[in-house]
This record gives sequence, C-alpha cells and structure tokens, in this order.
Amino acid sequence: MLLASGALLMFRPHPLRAPSSKASHFIAGSLSGLLSGMFGTGGPPVMMHLYRQPLAFDVVRTTLLAILGLMPVSRL
Repeated sequence: MLLASGALLMFRPHPLRAPSSKASHFIAGSLSGLLSGMFGTGGPPVMMHLYRQPLAFDVVRTTLLAILGLMPVSRL
C-alpha cells in the first residue's frame, strides 16, 4: 500500500473539478481506519484522497498534519 501510494504521488495527480461526494470521504476514512488498525499506516488513503480535492495546498497540508497528528492519539 505504501509503495503504491508513493508511486501514485510521483505522478502528481490533478485535482478534481468539484469536491468528492460524502460517500467518497467515508470510503477513504474507513479504509484509512482499517489500515491504521491493521498495520498502523492509515495515512496513504487519506493523503491520496485529499490531494485529489480542489483545495489550496496549504489547506491540504494543514488538514493532513492535523489528521496524522491525531491518529496516534486516538489509538491510546
């Protein structure tokens, strides 16, 4: 999973024209939670999902820092 998401990020995915649906956010979050619980690596699904959204880079970076900072805290 880590190698695949790293390879996909090398190609610099283009943002979508419109924000994704709530179902897409739910699927990315669920997959992230599943991978976080099984392997401790829940970041790649969320990262790929956020980079595809039509958001400013600063917003994506801040959101990722918050999510990836809270993931370990939620496992306590």
